[in-house]
Amino acid sequence: MKRTLSILVAAFVAFAALHTQAADEPKTLTIGDAAPPLDIETWIQDNDGQLMPVQNFEQDKVYIIEFWATWCGPCISSMPHLAETQTKYGYDTVRLISVSDEDVATIEKFLEREVQGEDDKTYDDLTSVYSLTTDPDRSVSKDYMRAAGQNGIPTAFIVGKTGLVEWIGHPMRMDEPLEQIVEDRWDREAFAEGFKKKQAAALLAMKLRTLMRSDDKSDWEQAYEMVASQLAEMEDAPSSDKQQMETMQVSLLVKLERADEAAALIRDRLNSVPNELYAVMNAAQRILALPADVPGLDKKPLVALAIEKIDGVSDAPQLKDNTMLQVQVKMAVAQLYTSSRQMDEAIQTLEEAREAAGDEARLTTFLDRMLKQVKDQAEALAEQDADESTEQ
Repeated sequence: MKRTLSILVAAFVAFAALHTQAADEPKTLTIGDAAPPLDIETWIQDNDGQLMPVQNFEQDKVYIIEFWATWCGPCISSMPHLAETQTKYGYDTVRLISVSDEDVATIEKFLEREVQGEDDKTYDDLTSVYSLTTDPDRSVSKDYMRAAGQNGIPTAFIVGKTGLVEWIGHPMRMDEPLEQIVEDRWDREAFAEGFKKKQAAALLAMKLRTLMRSDDKSDWEQAYEMVASQLAEMEDAPSSDKQQMETMQVSLLVKLERADEAAALIRDRLNSVPNELYAVMNAAQRILALPADVPGLDKKPLVALAIEKIDGVSDAPQLKDNTMLQVQVKMAVAQLYTSSRQMDEAIQTLEEAREAAGDEARLTTFLDRMLKQVKDQAEALAEQDADESTEQ
């Protein structure tokens, strides 16, 4: 195996204007931006010297920068497709560069494995046709993944013939845009319009998570103002995006010891949610997201309202003849009871779920384990209450 080792959008605009980027944060990267140079530490595959390391991008050549890891199942599943893509276009047209952040020994051990379904081929053989690399200091990941607000792998960046980022997404979905980019038919602006909206939300969520992990109350207050401002602009946004922001808003109110406001938000959401199973279940999740003990917050009335809403959709068509979903709903109700320390009700609900599961071995095994955990928790709480009563 030859080796060459070389050390070589409106919401977003508002966010950028209000919050100056910290010195240790990467510049943002989006569609139409110049692709950053590649500061990759180790180039593992060179295909008998045909694949020289790349730092800057040549004009009139297309590059695919794909991020992967040996522990990532979808990354490994994508490898045959990556190899086929590189072979299809040839090195003069497309250079495919896969970047991990693991140590070389880990990757070399992985490359010895046989490709699933092809006993006569190893991953070393499979990936030999494209540039497999690793960058343990994660500088390239910072310049690309973090800067673009991308959290999951595999993720591919297509850099076009003029050195600009043309497309970002899962490598298994890049065939059509890649073909259009190679043939100079790609509508970058059309793709950018939708992508930047999603990216703005991802970058904002990333910034909010950083502020929420802080121990500084002023950071929480800043995060709360950002969430409130964002929600005011999300009237027409997808419900899943709004739900994420609403959950953060409740969590921040709890952190800021504004429990009454948190409870009011959850109550309003539950009262206004459409009478539809998944909408009700998503609204109930806000209660489960709350810590077990919130000073000044009685969770029982919220739990009661949530369960009332769930009972109101018990005849939902999705539940008919769907044992798995019926059990999941009961499990969610049990979790609601547990979150408010109504342990007898939680145990009873899980026993009902166990009965509904019938002979479904996979469900009954899980429910038995869950039921034991709740009973153990109920016993521990009872002992705790008894100790506190004795002390008084």
